[in-house]
Amino acid sequence: MKKIIWAFAGLILSTQIYSQSYKIPVTPLLRHLYFSKNDINSISNTSQESFLPEFNNKNKSYQKLVKTKSGLYLTIDGTGKVFKANEINSSYIRFDRIDTTRYFGNTFYSIDFAYNDTLLSFGGYGFWHMNGQLRRFNSTKEWSVEKISNLRHTTNYIHNYIQARHKLYYIEQPINDEETTIKKESYTAIELDLKMKSNEVLGNINSNIKLGFNLMIDLPHLNGTLINSDREFLLLDFEHNKVFKLKNKYLIDGLLDKSGTTLQNTFEENGRIYYTNFPDTSLKSISVTIKDFDVEPYSLYEQPFENRPYFIIVISLLLISILTTLYLALRRKRNKTNIHKHEVISINDTFSNDFTTIERTLIENLIDKCNNGSYFTVDDINTYLGTKKKPVEIQKTIRTEAINRINHKFNVNCNTNTPLLQRIRSTDDARFMNYIINKPNIELYTKYITNNGR
Repeated sequence: MKKIIWAFAGLILSTQIYSQSYKIPVTPLLRHLYFSKNDINSISNTSQESFLPEFNNKNKSYQKLVKTKSGLYLTIDGTGKVFKANEINSSYIRFDRIDTTRYFGNTFYSIDFAYNDTLLSFGGYGFWHMNGQLRRFNSTKEWSVEKISNLRHTTNYIHNYIQARHKLYYIEQPINDEETTIKKESYTAIELDLKMKSNEVLGNINSNIKLGFNLMIDLPHLNGTLINSDREFLLLDFEHNKVFKLKNKYLIDGLLDKSGTTLQNTFEENGRIYYTNFPDTSLKSISVTIKDFDVEPYSLYEQPFENRPYFIIVISLLLISILTTLYLALRRKRNKTNIHKHEVISINDTFSNDFTTIERTLIENLIDKCNNGSYFTVDDINTYLGTKKKPVEIQKTIRTEAINRINHKFNVNCNTNTPLLQRIRSTDDARFMNYIINKPNIELYTKYITNNGR
């Protein structure tokens, strides 16, 4: 009898784990995607919105939308969770969880899309590792890994997906691998052939193109991806190695951030760019054609030497040998004088409520700033955490975890519910956040440190 009871309880528990369903208010965006008959596999700039009340380690989850001819899907970043929209009416839309995945934790910032009506997930970061896996959502409602040649490291950055040609073009960011001594300082254009399941290096991105944390809108019908580069909108055509500059003033004004809003949920359908201006949920669209652009006089990427004439290779190799010798000599000298200016937070520190040395240094320097009527910028926080040279998305993850950890320790040690490090919007540019510690929290922290010693 006990075995039957335990088996029944286990059945109920497993059903509760995987049979999740959410009814959420329907928005113009979700209604449009639900009823669309097209494949809309690249919906970018969704970081501000959490459609479903899902959380990763008590933090708001990053959620991605994928629209195929078979339905509208939503994936939860880093978890393997997949939800499908199965019902809609005038007031709500219902998403049901359809996977049987347990928590992944190693696929944060992956590129999620659909190929031949099958969900795929490519790349991602987790467990101190940036991977290049290609994962397929299979018929058993589970993720399986596809074998891929010429493995690369990538996260969801700038990409161009052309399903009709079975190609995913993407830019691989500079890498400072945390597991090995691998270090890569260039932005590289890569072609992933989904038929052959193979990566091909196209070349390093041209230095004329200023890359950073870019707005990205995939435009398959124009054979490229639109980005905001150094206050200019550029269309990157990976297949033909070309760059186009947006000249249509009406389009430029429509895509620029409005005061107090953020461009979100961008995608292309039938020759139009669709978008919302968060927090406004209204769905807007604007027509775009290749006539709205002028071709630039430089290429998107510098092709590898093996694709160039033989005599250029010979000359180039001679120059490279000389420059490499000088570079290695300078690098050895620089490394000797620039060894770890900041501590690395120990994993064991995450299980203690004591403030670490690096946390105290950050807090006390911020207190000095606040006492003088100033604040910390995001760059200041990154400096004290030692993450300035890491990719932007990894900086954001480490910064968020460090701030949450400091605030948690402050709440426990000082018996309060208010966060120690608080964010305020910059008065110079509302898109950016600054960090402060208010006077009551300064007093609480100082009292705690004084009573407990250093």
